[in-house]
Amino acid sequence: MDTITQSEETKLARRLIKDLDYAKQVATVLQNHHKQLKQLLKHPQLLEALKHDSALYTILLLKLETGPFSPLPFQVEFLRDQSKRIVVCSGRQIGKTTMAAAKAIHFAFTNPNTTTIIISKALRQSMWMFEKIRDMVYANPILKEHVKPRHGTTRTKIELKQPINSRIIALPPGNEGETIRGLTANLLIIDEANYIKPSIITSVLMPMITATNGTLIMISTPEYAEHPFMQAFMHSTEWGYTRYHFPSSIAPIPTPEAREKFLQEQQQQIPEEEYQREYLAILPDESNQLIATKHIHNCIQDYALITEQDIEEHRFTQTHIAGFDPGGKQNPAAFVALQQASNAWRLAFIRETLGEEYGTFTAFIKHAHDRLSITRIAVDATGLGKPIVEDLQNLGLPIQPITITKQTKHDLYTWMTICFEQQKIIIPPHQKLTTQLKSIRRQYTKTTDGKQVKAYAEVVTPTRMNDDIATALALALYVAKNQPRTLMLKA
Repeated sequence: MDTITQSEETKLARRLIKDLDYAKQVATVLQNHHKQLKQLLKHPQLLEALKHDSALYTILLLKLETGPFSPLPFQVEFLRDQSKRIVVCSGRQIGKTTMAAAKAIHFAFTNPNTTTIIISKALRQSMWMFEKIRDMVYANPILKEHVKPRHGTTRTKIELKQPINSRIIALPPGNEGETIRGLTANLLIIDEANYIKPSIITSVLMPMITATNGTLIMISTPEYAEHPFMQAFMHSTEWGYTRYHFPSSIAPIPTPEAREKFLQEQQQQIPEEEYQREYLAILPDESNQLIATKHIHNCIQDYALITEQDIEEHRFTQTHIAGFDPGGKQNPAAFVALQQASNAWRLAFIRETLGEEYGTFTAFIKHAHDRLSITRIAVDATGLGKPIVEDLQNLGLPIQPITITKQTKHDLYTWMTICFEQQKIIIPPHQKLTTQLKSIRRQYTKTTDGKQVKAYAEVVTPTRMNDDIATALALALYVAKNQPRTLMLKA
């Protein structure tokens, strides 16, 4: 890029301001010539425009692994929105993390002496968001030179030098907001907001922006309605929010054909209700859902499960109760272990496999029994489960066989539902388990004996959804309430 005259610089600056498509076209050239770009950024008109236009700022200064961040029209609209309250209901693959990161960077660099706080549902997600921000800042030397050295960047915080003197902090909320209580923010971004406890949002996060008259942006895939995020989205006009709905059908996937193929594959692989949440960004009908989503989320805490490596390296003294669903040739087998935690049972371990020899799995259960101090193991004794039960009993394990009929399945899952409703169970943010729990449905059926019609409820799961982990959990919870040694009820 050759040196340009002052008049050419003015002409270029004005065109960049007026023509975002042109800015996208020349962004790569400009970002590869840092000295010339740095000089151009001193132009008064361009400098003023960048302060107020997050989309232009993103195009000219932010870089992804694939090159300059070139936002799509719907992303431009979001980036340029300067509303004090914004709520975004989004499907997967939309790039909401990247959009939020760009918004945070622009705000911090153009608003001196401010604090931007980004809250994600768990530690892993907050670290992912922070890494996205750090990578985009460090990819451009013009931005990187403003970061304080040494302690200016940690695993959760970026601090900027004078005269900017702003900071960006990314944190998880903790189980009750204990890790973030008392912080103050000028810009608060809540990522996957619908997965964060309502009490944390209303009692811990909202007060962060009260004293500063700060900006709030909530972004999430939809999860359940009785939550501040979905309430803000559904009542945006009354509550003073600018709202956006971004289904995955507008995702930045290279070609429309590739996007359509991807969505068709997902629709075929997951239950329709989950597809509606994850890709259409709408809430499905929960009227027949056995365990309400809000009750599932009330029982989620951010902690790590015991791993198989932990079992190899440690012998646990605290006793556990376990459940085992042997699965089948086409269905995974699942084993879970619970430990007592004050007034609730805490899910401590999950093992799921498909196609593993039963002898190998039963040998593992014997090993886990010894290392985890397991006092009881509930096993599905239906069909192929009967010889597995005998094998486990021959190993000297404290097995409680349960033959699952329609009635016993109803009993098992009803008790598990009660455990979630009364918060007698604690689970980690385990996506496969929560998806299985949300997929369980109550179905009403009529039968007749020729004289009268009877109606009864049964528990069912969608044809495209396995329920192995959920069943293993239900088995463990059922024996945890001290049921008889053998349970076998007829349908």
